[in-house]
Amino acid sequence: MDEKNHCTIQSGSSFYKIHGLSADVISTPPQIKEDKKAVLPQDTVRSMMRKTSFAISTDESRYVLNGIFLSLKDHKMTMVATDGVVWPCR
Repeated sequence: MDEKNHCTIQSGSSFYKIHGLSADVISTPPQIKEDKKAVLPQDTVRSMMRKTSFAISTDESRYVLNGIFLSLKDHKMTMVATDGVVWPCR
């Protein structure tokens, strides 16, 4: 790692240069309060994941789409996934 936060990796004929960020510009994750927790029925979570997981992207270059977004809000659980493809409406 150099002073510009660039990391170089070399192995055999392969050479990689990774651009990083300084530790002081990366925010620390918020602390999770121990008193907040949710108890969910396993069958419900499994069913929702099965109904949502078909839409997860498998494109490795768009890694932010490779999962399910889960929201717990106002005593409701919502799951959403997308592969990023926009289909034309007819």
